[in-house]
Amino acid sequence: MPGLLNSIDIEVVEPAAALGTTLLTSDAVDMSGYDGCLFVALVADILDTSVLTLTAQHDDNSSFTSATAESTTAAATSAGDDDLNNKLLLLDYVKPTERYVRCTLARATANAAIGGILAIKYRGAKPPITQTDAAAVAASVEVVGT
Repeated sequence: MPGLLNSIDIEVVEPAAALGTTLLTSDAVDMSGYDGCLFVALVADILDTSVLTLTAQHDDNSSFTSATAESTTAAATSAGDDDLNNKLLLLDYVKPTERYVRCTLARATANAAIGGILAIKYRGAKPPITQTDAAAVAASVEVVGT
């Protein structure tokens, strides 16, 4: 049985972003051959009262000319100066209705820095899977206990 590394495809879809309140929009993720995509936003540093909202979108083309946002979001509001520092926002998009997905991360009210956003595609049609984002994956290995 293959390990998790050979059952998923991980992509960096948004690089790290310095403290700010601008909307971050990830790269398009091609879901052809996959059942789901877990978006992982890495929260780095936030200021008091910062509001973060991670939303999924889908479209039938990679340029997202007619993007549709899902109504369910992953949202967090800071109640203290560092209570969201080094935490994750997770949004699991299961069985999207169109071929391409992406996410947006709204940073509102106060500045927030993000360590980046990952897209983890899973339930691929033909495992084992080779990681497609070679520029982002410096090294990978599967270790099998003996």
